[in-house]
Amino acid sequence: MKYDKRAIKRVLTEKGMTVIALSEQTGLTRAALYMIARGAVTPKATTLARIASALEVPIERFFKRAA
Repeated sequence: MKYDKRAIKRVLTEKGMTVIALSEQTGLTRAALYMIARGAVTPKATTLARIASALEVPIERFFKRAA
């Protein structure tokens, strides 16, 4: 599976959550989360796990399935 750069932004939108709220729940900086949500950087697996937990979604939501 490959990391989907747009997945976090989609889930944030679905949940009606802001990057600011996500920052407060994960302890990650807003700047880091904005860069991740824009797809400017690929987060580490541990960071994705923190984000998935805060958003209450399985970490698999952040990956594309290979065809």
